[in-house]
Amino acid sequence: MKIGILRHFEVKLAYPNQRFVSKDVVTKWFADYDKADVVVKDVDLSDIDWEICYSSDMLRAILTAKETYRGEVIESSKLREIPLPTFTTNLKMPFIWWAVAVKLKQLTNHESREQIKNAQQRISEILDQIATGRHKSILIVSHGSLMREMRKELRKRGFNGPGFSYPENGKLYVFER
Repeated sequence: MKIGILRHFEVKLAYPNQRFVSKDVVTKWFADYDKADVVVKDVDLSDIDWEICYSSDMLRAILTAKETYRGEVIESSKLREIPLPTFTTNLKMPFIWWAVAVKLKQLTNHESREQIKNAQQRISEILDQIATGRHKSILIVSHGSLMREMRKELRKRGFNGPGFSYPENGKLYVFER
């Protein structure tokens, strides 16, 4: 069985141009990110005849899946990105610092850890669903943080595949068992 995981295409949305931004600006930027178009590019599908494609039901993943896969795309909320943590601070920081704060909070905050556990459960459920099907080559289009967790679950299930610290937009990672 082959499972290809593909991170959605790069999103067409510039970062905030202010030097220091508030949590409200960051929150709005992420809401705009969820509705933004993508930069379409060619994807190397490794000359594999993918039998079926599952996609996150978020716009950027759907657009990527429909551009990349020439058959029916099965949309699933189980493949959605891990939700971002919320912040209550009134600090203004450079945008990149907010990105670091998000990662730190995901590692240390109880609510964020619960979101990750929930994502791991969703991944397990969708992989169980895929495993019971008749297909031997499955393409999955999803999101960066979720793909990191999916890679861990695939390895637990005996799949071999590439390592990555953070998956590239529009790049296919193939796992085989």
